[in-house]
Amino acid sequence: MGGYGSNRWGTTVTRRSTDDVPQLDVRVLSREGALQPGATSVVTWVTGEAIIANVPEDDDEVVCLAYEVQLHGKAVATVEEHVRLTWTPCTFGKFRVWFTCSGCGRRCAMLYAQVGQFRCRRCHHLAYASTRRCPGRRHRDAHPRCRNND
Repeated sequence: MGGYGSNRWGTTVTRRSTDDVPQLDVRVLSREGALQPGATSVVTWVTGEAIIANVPEDDDEVVCLAYEVQLHGKAVATVEEHVRLTWTPCTFGKFRVWFTCSGCGRRCAMLYAQVGQFRCRRCHHLAYASTRRCPGRRHRDAHPRCRNND
């Protein structure tokens, strides 16, 4: 006990960050009108990957995601995944839309693509990038007035 390397200093990061994987935000899709029945939206990430979000005419509680996944570095497979939508009432009469994670069933605003599946942050064991910073740095990033004017 207490030998060389027993502390956590200098260890490598064990979990990937949410910034490292493509993400799909239900708030952006809702703002663009892509969650209306019969609507289709194309989302493209910086990496060049694209998905098509399509809401069927007969069911406004499901969004169909169609995208391509590279398997083992070379083969490309087309995946079609159905994600349920949940609507919750807001204070002043409108409704807020949420994804329902296909893995755990919890309500979330963001889904992350990893291993060919869109799941929530907890299902993919992802960490927020801000948790990788020291507390003082997080405070400075969150509050611009605390930064030095260099």
